[in-house]
Amino acid sequence: MGYVIATEKAYRHTKAMVKNMEASLLAYQKRGDVKLDPVMRQAVMDGMASLLEEWRAQMQEYEQLKAGKASLRIASLAELPQILVKARLAAGLTQKQLAEKLGLKPQQIQRCEATDYRTITLSRAQEIAEALGLRWDATVHVGRF
Repeated sequence: MGYVIATEKAYRHTKAMVKNMEASLLAYQKRGDVKLDPVMRQAVMDGMASLLEEWRAQMQEYEQLKAGKASLRIASLAELPQILVKARLAAGLTQKQLAEKLGLKPQQIQRCEATDYRTITLSRAQEIAEALGLRWDATVHVGRF
């Protein structure tokens, strides 16, 4: 499970981080005076490139969700927190709008998402899923794993 950009503010922040990292990576690549072992230098550049790739993928996912162009699948209950955030985005709802639909304070939804829904009850998860229009089609495997 990776990080999900959950708000427009977080999206703008990630976009700014990408811009800064791109500039830093370009500057680092151009600097010839870096006194690092070539293997270490390459490892640093690879790490920066990897972060850029991850952030771009998160931004792309956010954009697709906001455009309603994402298919959501869940393989385990551990993925439920991310699915609820993604479903909210795909439904075109802000945290505040979801809170209003549920008769909650916006801070409650913000806290739920910030803590990966760790403290909500199953009935609350069901209420949120229903408010988001989620339909479930699940196969449950029983047995020893």
